[in-house]
Amino acid sequence: GGNTEFVYTRKWSQITQSSPICGWERWIVTQLTLKPGAGQPDQVSEYPSASYVGPTYWYNDATYGIAAVDAEFRGFTQVKEENRKADTTLLGSLVCTYETSAYKTGLATQCEWKDSGDYVLKKVVNSYALTSTCSANCDSWEGAANTLDQPELEESQFVSRVRTETSGVGGNPVLRAGYAYETTFGNLTTTCEYLSSSTSTGCSDTSWYRRTDYQYASTNTTSAYIVGLPKQNDVKKNDPETVEASTQFYYDGQ
Repeated sequence: GGNTEFVYTRKWSQITQSSPICGWERWIVTQLTLKPGAGQPDQVSEYPSASYVGPTYWYNDATYGIAAVDAEFRGFTQVKEENRKADTTLLGSLVCTYETSAYKTGLATQCEWKDSGDYVLKKVVNSYALTSTCSANCDSWEGAANTLDQPELEESQFVSRVRTETSGVGGNPVLRAGYAYETTFGNLTTTCEYLSSSTSTGCSDTSWYRRTDYQYASTNTTSAYIVGLPKQNDVKKNDPETVEASTQFYYDGQ
């Protein structure tokens, strides 16, 4: 049978946002080896210690009664994964940067897939927006504004995303895709596909050559319990905007 092996090392950091300075050590994975067995070659992924950029901690001062020992680890701002053969020959890499701010901690802001020559084969960029879901007074208990961005109430914000994807060969993008999501439930609403000349974010650029709109069944928790299922998908071409294909979904109780 197969197995997976991990190699760990310690990475040291310190908090310098306030006095006293607090030192930290965290265990990080530096190598992951998949051994599929059955005569198949090992698959090695390396995470050099230097590729863990950061880490970031949230630490408040005595104003809010939080001591250094209670500091919150917010993750690394960047992590690089190197994919190698069993003989350590580099095949390619994946480099991702991450959010470390309140409500968005751990969300990837950008990921780049590269070949062994460090050319970008694919790139995904995410941007995030916050929508308050609390009533008028639900976040007023903390008092003075918190300049270190600690969430006043974790459940009071909904995070929505805009995604843009670029793919190509040898660092030259040939296709680009934008993704738009609705801010209430996070469902994908639109996918826009562009040629390499587009620099749009999400679907803000109307020069797409193909667009897909997604509609969802209305929420019904009274009888049918249908929540977030697709209702209709329309694939459109541009110039002029015309529906080329449409798929509809029907459910009992709708």
